[in-house]
Amino acid sequence: MQKLKKDEILFVMAHEMGHYVYKHIYWMLLGSILSSFILLYLLYLLINWLVDRFGYAWGVQKVGDLRSLPLFLLLFSVITFAISPIENTISRQSERAADQYGIQMTQNAEAAISSFQKLTVNSLTEPNPPELVKIFLYSHPTMAERLYTISQEMQLMKQDQK
Repeated sequence: MQKLKKDEILFVMAHEMGHYVYKHIYWMLLGSILSSFILLYLLYLLINWLVDRFGYAWGVQKVGDLRSLPLFLLLFSVITFAISPIENTISRQSERAADQYGIQMTQNAEAAISSFQKLTVNSLTEPNPPELVKIFLYSHPTMAERLYTISQEMQLMKQDQK
């Protein structure tokens, strides 16, 4: 943030205000609570089925047995990884909305572009990662996507001014 100019900081603040205005924090919190319940219920069903079916061979008598903990951790990791594309897609949508809000509030798409370019260089983020990496690991739009969207927004703003 120290390397950003005032108009770039203004855009970043407007972006963050967009999260507040659209209540993204509340929606993400609600989504996290709901997905946690679903995740735990799936874990409950799956671990009980696996222990009933294979527990004897693994030396696990019941789910409450401490020896079932590695199975729980493995299942938790696999299910969490499997649902991460859904959570990341929702997060990327809220980021796009906040970007658009920031541009609308500041009326300065150039500041948005320059701030994202500087933030990308400073964070050493891959500007255009492979699609699977983006789907599973990126909770924010890639920098290439953001810059493309902002350039489209700039064209619309120029057309509106004519």
